[in-house]
Order: sequence, then structure tokens, then C-alpha cells
Amino acid sequence: MTPVSATMDVIRVLVVYVPEGLPVAITVSLVLIAKRLCKKYDVMVTKLTTVETLGCVSLILSDKTGTLTENNMVVTNLVVGGMIHSLQDDRRLSCGEKCLLRGGILCNAARIVQNEEKQEFVGGNGVDIALVKCALDLGLHPQNIIESYYNLAEVPFSSAVKYSLSINCLATNVTDSDGIGNIQMGHFVTIKGAPEIVIEKCTRMMDNDGHIIDITPQMQGTLENAGIELGEAGYRMIAVAMLELDQNIFSPSYEYDI
Repeated sequence: MTPVSATMDVIRVLVVYVPEGLPVAITVSLVLIAKRLCKKYDVMVTKLTTVETLGCVSLILSDKTGTLTENNMVVTNLVVGGMIHSLQDDRRLSCGEKCLLRGGILCNAARIVQNEEKQEFVGGNGVDIALVKCALDLGLHPQNIIESYYNLAEVPFSSAVKYSLSINCLATNVTDSDGIGNIQMGHFVTIKGAPEIVIEKCTRMMDNDGHIIDITPQMQGTLENAGIELGEAGYRMIAVAMLELDQNIFSPSYEYDI
């Protein structure tokens, strides 16, 4: 009798003579499967129900960029003024691109921690870390940007609304060391999320030179075409928008309840 046959016989006996023992038998079987996965494939399963579900999977689709396998995303393009700008080109960032990255850093849960050997990123999801890492690689100073603005309130990302939101104000004695410009003096809102949700809330946008322009029907079409082009190429797209609040209503001492 093989070990497999012996195991099946034991399970049959438990089911027939001791029905209460079936959950125990299943649990033991799932534990053995989890142990085998960890030893053979370096996969650690935290929930036994996951192993049970995995046994029913017949097809797994994955990518080659590490987004799913390593949760490691990289920013490769910036869309400013409806134009797609590749970050693979060796060039200086425009004012519009810097403002876009600043918004992505302020509405962000990832932070940089300096250890003895290297810098590490803590908190946030893959998108948050990718934005901070992108700004760092392009010569900006994410930590200085974060410390230059007080975080007054925030709304974490939710799949129901498909965006996250933060409200900030400029700290005192701050210098624009990265030359970004367009510094908001009062309270302002930064929103980051799905392009179709964020763009729908906007009536104006910033062009590549940092000028604020209206989103005309023609510009709306340009943005949609840029989104279609990137979507067909398999890119994940995130939109960032900022709004300066009325200082007459939202005074420096205003307290937000969100």
C-alpha cells in the first residue's frame, strides 16, 4: 500500500465513522500542502483557504515587468498638456512635469528611510513607491517636498471612488530647491487616482511650461487619445490633479473633518 492510498483510507475512515473529524483532516491536508509549497516553490501561504482555491486554478496570467510577481512598478511616461513624454530620454524635466511629480509625492503614503547601507521605501502601495522613486531618480528631492508642506487631512485610496486625496499647506521658511515653481501659498487639495475619475472633476490643466489652460473639447480628445495609446501598450495610468482652496473660506486655522 502506498502512502497516498493509506492517507485516503484514513480520510475515508474519518468521514464514515467520525464525521466530526473531516474538518481536522482537511486542515491537516492543507497544512501539508502549504508546507510543500513553501519548501519546493518558496511560497508562503498565510490563509489555508488560499491553498484550497489554488487547487481549482487551471490558468494563471502574469506579466514580465514585476508588477504582479514583485509588486515593483516603474514610471516610464509622463503625460503633460496632452503630450506623452518618455522618461527614457536624457533631458531636463519641464515645469509641468515637476509639478505633476510634486502632486504625486504629496498625495502619497510612501516614505524614504535612510539605513546604514541604502535607502528603503516604507508604507504606501506599488504606485506610491514608484512615484517617489521616479522623482528621486530624476533629481528631485521627495523628502524635501514632503517636509515643505503640512498634511492637514487625507482620504486613503478606495476602490469605490478610485482615488486618494490629501489636503496640504505650505510650511514656513521653505525654499523651492528643486525649481518646481507654482507654489501654492494657501490650502490646496491633491487628488490621485483613475484618469477617467480625476479628469472628469477638472476644468483646467497645466501645460508643459507650467501655464494653466482650459480643458476644451479638443483638449479632452487629446487626453483621451493619449490614454488610449498608453492603454493599448499595456501601461497602468494614474492621473494627478491639484486645486488651490479659497483662502477666505479655508483660513490657516481651518480644521477639516473628513
